[in-house]
Amino acid sequence: MIQAYYAIALNLHHPYGNLIDLHNTVQWEAKQVLYSLARPPRYVKQNGPAARLHVVFSGTLLLQLTDPGVRETFEYTWDLNLLLHEYRTSGIELLGTGYTHPVFPLIPQEDWDTQLGRYLDIARPALGRDWFPGFWPPEMGFCMEMIPYLKKFGYRYVLVDNEHIEPLEPMSWGKLRYRPHIARYGDDEIIVVPRDREISNAQQSGFDPGWFAYEVGERTKH
Repeated sequence: MIQAYYAIALNLHHPYGNLIDLHNTVQWEAKQVLYSLARPPRYVKQNGPAARLHVVFSGTLLLQLTDPGVRETFEYTWDLNLLLHEYRTSGIELLGTGYTHPVFPLIPQEDWDTQLGRYLDIARPALGRDWFPGFWPPEMGFCMEMIPYLKKFGYRYVLVDNEHIEPLEPMSWGKLRYRPHIARYGDDEIIVVPRDREISNAQQSGFDPGWFAYEVGERTKH
C-alpha cells in the first residue's frame, strides 16, 4: 500500500504594534496570544521525533517579539527571548515569508528584493537559522514572476494554494493536490508544494485527528 505523507504548517502573523495595543486595551487577550505562540514547540518536544511541524513567523510579528520595549512590557507575562529560544531548539522547520506581510503580486516588483532581504535580516538572528528552505507567500499570494526572486534568496520550495496550480498537461484531481510539482519561470525553477484549501480551512477551529487521518486517506487513495 502506498503511504501518504502530509506536512502541517502554522502561519503566525500579527500586524505591527498589535501586541502592545492588546496589552494596553485587552490584557487577557494579549496573554492568550503569547500562550498560543508558546504551544507549538512545547508539543513538538513532548511528542519526540514523530512530531513534525512547519512554522512561519511574519516579519511584523518577529519585529515585535525582538523589540526591547515589547519584551520589557511583557516581562511579567512571558519571556519573549525564551519563547524564540524554544523555537530555535525545537527541530521545527521554519519557513520564510515577506517582511511586512505583503501580498507580493499586488505590490511593485521593485519592492520584492527588499521584502525578501529584510525578512531574512531579522529572521536569521531571531530564529537561529542561516537558511530557510521553504517560502510561505503572505495570504498565499503567489505568481510565477516570484520564482527568480525566491531562488536568489535561497528558497528550495514554495507553498501554493491548490486552486491556483495549473498543470501543463491533464492531471488527475488527486495528483494535482497531493504531489509536489516543478514550476519554471525563464531559467529558474522551484518546487511547488500544494496547500489543500479545504483541509486547511477545516483547521481554523480545531478538528479531530481521526477525521483528519481518514480525510487524507480518502483524498489520496487513488
